[in-house]
Order: sequence, then structure tokens, then C-alpha cells
Amino acid sequence: MPDEAVGYHENDAVRVTRALAGKDPYTGEPVSVPAFDVGAVIAGSPGSSSYDVEFVLSGNKNDHSAVLIVRAEDLEPYRESATV
Repeated sequence: MPDEAVGYHENDAVRVTRALAGKDPYTGEPVSVPAFDVGAVIAGSPGSSSYDVEFVLSGNKNDHSAVLIVRAEDLEPYRESATV
């Protein structure tokens, strides 16, 4: 799990703490994600004020990925938990 004082690294699983919308910086397409959606950091270095985060979104015909630039304060570490 990332150390909050250090920040996030590439491929860290993160969850957004609120609903977000914007444009994918790579495609220019509009993107919106609901609060608590999970994604993966694809760009940004520890201590950054924002990170490029990739999300898998469901579309009308199929799932696709999209990227949003997300401020560090709108992210939290995500760890999948399983219950038996």
C-alpha cells in the first residue's frame, strides 16, 4: 500500500473519493467516473499533486479504458479484500 507521505507509483490501484469528470488527456474524449470507482495510476511520480489514472468503463457496446488526470487529494489507496 502506498505511503501517503510519498504518494502513488505507476500501477498502484487507487479509488477516487468523489465523482469526477473531464477529458481524457490522450484522446480528448469526455470521461466521467462515479465516486469510489477504482483505477490504476499510469503516470505521475510519488509526491505529485496529480496523477494520470486509467479506469475501465462500461459502454453501450463494450468495456473500454479511459484516463483522467486526478488530483492527489481526490485519491485513496485501494486494496481488494475477499471474504470467505
